[in-house]
Amino acid sequence: QIVVATAMVYFHRCAEQWAREAARDVPPHRSQDMAVACLFLAAKVEEHQQRIRDVLNVTHLVDRGEELSDSTLYWRLKEQ
Repeated sequence: QIVVATAMVYFHRCAEQWAREAARDVPPHRSQDMAVACLFLAAKVEEHQQRIRDVLNVTHLVDRGEELSDSTLYWRLKEQ
C-alpha cells in the first residue's frame, strides 16, 4: 500500500509540474504512461523491487484484461 501511495504522490507532483509548465492538463494518453512510470519508481524507492516487465504486465492486464504474451509488444511498451 505504501508503494501505491508513493506513486500517487509522484503522479500528482508530475501532473502539477506539467500543468504549470504547459498551462494545460496532462493529455490522457500520457497520464497512463506517467502513472506506470510513477508506480515503477515508487516500487524502487520503497524497496519493493519489481521488474519493469512485471509492472507492465500488471498495468496491461488491468487496462486491457489480458497479459502481455507477445514479447514484441512488451519491448514496444518498454521503449515508450
